[in-house]
Amino acid sequence: MAMISVIVPVYQAEFTLKRCVESVLSQTCTDFELLLIDDCSRDDSWILAQDYAKKDSRVLAIRQSSNRGVSAARNRGLDEAKGEYIAFLDADDAYHPTFLETLLKLVTSNGAESAGCAHWNCYEGTRLPEKLLPKGLYDASAIHEQFLKPLVGERLTQPVMNGFIWRFLFSRERIDALQLRFDGKYLEDELFLIEYFASAQSLAVSEEPLYDYYFNPNSATRRYMKDYLK
Repeated sequence: MAMISVIVPVYQAEFTLKRCVESVLSQTCTDFELLLIDDCSRDDSWILAQDYAKKDSRVLAIRQSSNRGVSAARNRGLDEAKGEYIAFLDADDAYHPTFLETLLKLVTSNGAESAGCAHWNCYEGTRLPEKLLPKGLYDASAIHEQFLKPLVGERLTQPVMNGFIWRFLFSRERIDALQLRFDGKYLEDELFLIEYFASAQSLAVSEEPLYDYYFNPNSATRRYMKDYLK
């Protein structure tokens, strides 16, 4: 059984999937399983996912029976995951080599149930770091005050607290205890975070940016909100 299950929802990602998958396979922490959940892609994404599964036993390629969206794909990953911890990765993004190792060490060395890190915002040739929280160990009260309240509060107040699920390492035990799953096509990640951290007891945070978030003009957020960056 792998220590960490990395779940990647895949749809029409043939041009970015190699970068995504290779960033996982090159992790300094090798105790993981990689679940590629193809949501009935019409390009070569499924072929690529199968090729990786044939080459590396840690990779599991699963194809949905119909196109059901990112929430259903992530839920399928959660249903299939065997790891003690859960991590997420989008098919157009990439981990830095020490992403899994750093977050796992944060959990184990601090006795925390979850960990999180900063990330890089990558767009138009520009890379800007975005912190999650100041580094440290947060108890339940601090999680509520410094993470949950900004997440559910006035979203135009700076700095904005973004609900990105991929910068965290989650406890599978807590996810299972809450019977937590994704729902909907927009802001589903923020809803997941709110439900998870509403009962979380501890969160260890690093300020080191370990995830490359590539701005995708075809994402659900940008289709819904054309002037997203502004």
